[in-house]
Amino acid sequence: MKRFQFDWLLWNLQTVDMQELVDHGGIQDRDYAAWDAFCEDRMGWYLRASPNAADSVYKALLKHKMGKQHPKDPPPPANVIPLPRKREP
Repeated sequence: MKRFQFDWLLWNLQTVDMQELVDHGGIQDRDYAAWDAFCEDRMGWYLRASPNAADSVYKALLKHKMGKQHPKDPPPPANVIPLPRKREP
């Protein structure tokens, strides 16, 4: 794994939302205490989580494609085109 991939994963850990965790079985629907605990320390929560809960975070991260926008992000303006990313050596 290259550093930019690791950085990308850590960054996207911050974008996982409650519904994604619920959909993948990490927390129960409307379990706001569990969601608050996750938001307080996402990395710590992941490291201390049961294997099933940790797997739910992993599955949620896999849905976030590198270079793609999060589903809740607003789309870019119509006059903006995506440019190819520069490759790391």
